[in-house]
Amino acid sequence: MTDTSIKHTLPRIPEEEQTPAVRLLMAFVEQQQEIILKQQTDIESLKAEIARLKKLPPKPKIRPSKLSKGNKGKGSGNSGKSATSRKRKKKLTIHKTEIIKPDNLPGRCQERCRFF
Repeated sequence: MTDTSIKHTLPRIPEEEQTPAVRLLMAFVEQQQEIILKQQTDIESLKAEIARLKKLPPKPKIRPSKLSKGNKGKGSGNSGKSATSRKRKKKLTIHKTEIIKPDNLPGRCQERCRFF
């Protein structure tokens, strides 16, 4: 079973403040919590059975990362890009720069827009 269950604890109510209605509600809440936990285990087993019947691979066991905690946040500077893409960008040269102005602009836009 996965640890998706949320464990709520009831606040401690002093014995002198517990009325019969409060005791009944506390017993009801505990009973409901037991039912919820049982249903969670049933759901997990049913999901596993469905996956088995559909011949799906079992749920993977994902292990925590083994990266050292000291390197967290510090990368090699690549930011996920390969070295070859950087080499290609360095070789690019700009042969001609041309400013293109749009043909049909609304009247108000022409007043506000400046072309550089």
